[in-house]
Amino acid sequence: VEQVRNLLDHIQTELFEKASQQREQASKRNVTKDEFLAQMAGEGGFAYGGFCGSTQDEAEIKDQTKATIRVLPDEEFRTSPAPATCMWCGKAAQTEAVWAKAY
Repeated sequence: VEQVRNLLDHIQTELFEKASQQREQASKRNVTKDEFLAQMAGEGGFAYGGFCGSTQDEAEIKDQTKATIRVLPDEEFRTSPAPATCMWCGKAAQTEAVWAKAY
């Protein structure tokens, strides 16, 4: 029983590490507006950027790129240091948002 438990723990750890690596490889942090537009027009993936919270900015981003907010990350997943400005309009960031397109 202990061998099976150890094996399952090992498998879980390996799967988690691989998923974490894949997430980070598909992510770009502290993106600028130009980097964000290029990423959404190209390979896609997750774009972490400062966000002022404006519904107008959110609508413009969706119209221009088809990207939407996927998550406002919990503290353990946020970029350090936190973005100070909104990647879209340049105003003070209220939070960090993770943007991506649905495929």
